[in-house]
Amino acid sequence: MKDPQVYQVALVADQLTDVTGGAGVTSNGTFDLNICNLGNQIANFRVAIVPTGSAGASHWIDYEKPLGAVGSGRNSFSKYPIPLKAGWKVFVQSSRGNVSATLIGL
Repeated sequence: MKDPQVYQVALVADQLTDVTGGAGVTSNGTFDLNICNLGNQIANFRVAIVPTGSAGASHWIDYEKPLGAVGSGRNSFSKYPIPLKAGWKVFVQSSRGNVSATLIGL
């Protein structure tokens, strides 16, 4: 079994962030995206899948989706399966800080 690809970021409020760190995923695969709100207020988030270039209007797969505050039982989100090709990027944006995003290739 090959080692899984793992990408993790702490999001800054209202800043679009490439979860893959700029280079995209290293190989084709199926991925799980997890977003977790560690803050005490609801955070809205967006997710874009981008084959080349930067995120545009056609790339969003979730937009302004709410994440509950920590302790609410609704402060995490998971999306699976996400098929990605080598070099594709995943962008996430949150309306608040104290939110993390983890992309895991399975």
